Amino acid sequence: MSFFLVLGLMIFSNAAYALGDAEQAPGSLPIEKLTITNPDGSTHELYVEVAKTPQQQEDGLMYRTHLDADKGMLFVFPGPNQISFWMKNTLVPLDMVFIRVDGRVANVHAGAKPLDLTPVPSAGPVVAGLEIKAGQAQALGLQKGSLIQSASLPAAMPKH
Repeated sequence: MSFFLVLGLMIFSNAAYALGDAEQAPGSLPIEKLTITNPDGSTHELYVEVAKTPQQQEDGLMYRTHLDADKGMLFVFPGPNQISFWMKNTLVPLDMVFIRVDGRVANVHAGAKPLDLTPVPSAGPVVAGLEIKAGQAQALGLQKGSLIQSASLPAAMPKH
């Protein structure tokens, strides 16, 4: 086989590999604004990727090496259930926030350790989970009872 044919196959192979990785790259999920309103009235906005399908949720934030303070991932489930998250193949420390059907935070687990397979459970039935950079829950005053609003959580919209 000629040198140029081998070189061409190597380039094609690397290009195909790179395209395959692009499907898993950050930003491949829809992004929406999420608003946090704390019991003290303070508000904060984040921009989150929304994972709704089982495959998107399984992939989550795995293999990411960085997460900005104003970013995260919102996992939306079809109905209220007791859920657990873990840190399989997750390389950055995270805060995990569990959200009830009324949009209120059920519980916050701060500082989940990278690659830890220990399940982190919700405190009762929830419809969503939010993963953000470790330390952000405290920095934002996010706590049990905080209200989470986003287009993917219609029950969290304020009632007029």
